[in-house]
Amino acid sequence: MLPDIASPSPLWSGPDFQPEEQAERVSDALRGLPYTSAESIALHPVVVSTEEHDSHYRVVSQFTRLLERTCWEGGTTPYDLLNRLGAVPERHRLLTDSPRERDWAACMSRTDAVVSGGVLRVLECNIGGAIGGPPHIQMMTECHRDAFRGPQGAPLYDAPEPFAARHALYARACSEFPGGPPGVALLGSMRDPDYPGRRFFDLEVDYLRARGMAADFVEPEQLLGPDGGLRHTVVLSHFMQLDWDRLGIGLEPVLEAQRRGAHLLAPESAFLLQNKTVLAWMSRGRPWMSAEDRAFLDRHLPWTREVADEPARYHGEAVDLPRLLRERRNEFVLKPVADYGGHGVVMGCESTQPDWDRAVDRALAEGGHVVQEYARPDSVVVPHYRTSLRRRQDVSVRPVYGFNLFDGKPAGCLVRHAPDDVGGVVNAGLGASINVLMHAAN
Repeated sequence: MLPDIASPSPLWSGPDFQPEEQAERVSDALRGLPYTSAESIALHPVVVSTEEHDSHYRVVSQFTRLLERTCWEGGTTPYDLLNRLGAVPERHRLLTDSPRERDWAACMSRTDAVVSGGVLRVLECNIGGAIGGPPHIQMMTECHRDAFRGPQGAPLYDAPEPFAARHALYARACSEFPGGPPGVALLGSMRDPDYPGRRFFDLEVDYLRARGMAADFVEPEQLLGPDGGLRHTVVLSHFMQLDWDRLGIGLEPVLEAQRRGAHLLAPESAFLLQNKTVLAWMSRGRPWMSAEDRAFLDRHLPWTREVADEPARYHGEAVDLPRLLRERRNEFVLKPVADYGGHGVVMGCESTQPDWDRAVDRALAEGGHVVQEYARPDSVVVPHYRTSLRRRQDVSVRPVYGFNLFDGKPAGCLVRHAPDDVGGVVNAGLGASINVLMHAAN
């Protein structure tokens, strides 16, 4: 719930609060970061009670544990998992048989979810070093913590800081993998057009250095120093191989750094764990799951299946899956299993019947898709500043929450939201507004 933003002097605004000034503060906090809007600026975080915030993170933590166990059940190795998923080996060239592939695979995750009917419903789980959003969350959290204060000057809202959680993760990695230069290399590339500049990386580099940890942003060719040795043993792998393949950025320097003992956070196996086929396995149920596990997943994971010409059970009813999808399109969403950023997602309720039928036929023919029951997000009201209109508007939006877990610890929640009357996938890369989830300060 938002504070009473309609009152003449609401508690969160203070007597001198001006929407234009808050818009400038938020814009400055997000300056140089990708996927931000200069036209529609969320002036206020999405706020929940501390109890609700903690409850959401308990769900996310349990969900991630079940996902990990599903992937590694029966002593599965990374290469076993690759084969079970039917993944293309060429897209996972950094995969190794090191025990680190399992031990550290889920050290960083962002679980995307909606609140639907008052219940947190998980849409997907993004796992690996290329999770977008930590700098956005860090800067918006600091901005809103400073801007919204009560009569005695104490912050009204608080939230976990992703940089602090990741600093602790890096410190553990450095202690467990000694023998090379201490510190962290933040691996990315300014050749990626999604990044307008280095601030996305430099914010975290500066944070780590201020706390005594050696850190550098590096291009792949800079992983090794002039002497041919590693610059840092721990490497945040903030890139997607598919993107680098498209951009012509070679993986050879990363492979060489691995051979010389670089520890990638997260290892390549992380990208297998985030394959959406795993969600279908979880939704269908595994032999080792308890009744409590199944009840938890039935509540928090929308019904999900691999798209195939086969029978299925839908809410206890035996159905022919292709026929079900064609006849009840408003209930479902089609998703590619190994893509990201909302690419290739088709929502039945926003498609014409012919377009939906073609999407179902394509998924059946090509494979590599799951279907998920549509979970309609509950709306919240967020005040925005419209730059072109030069005024504040209170907008009813449908949020998607991205809960970060770093080394099992809450690490802030990125919120992407679009107005209720705007259709399509709610994704920052596709034009949704950026925000952050905070809880009432104790």
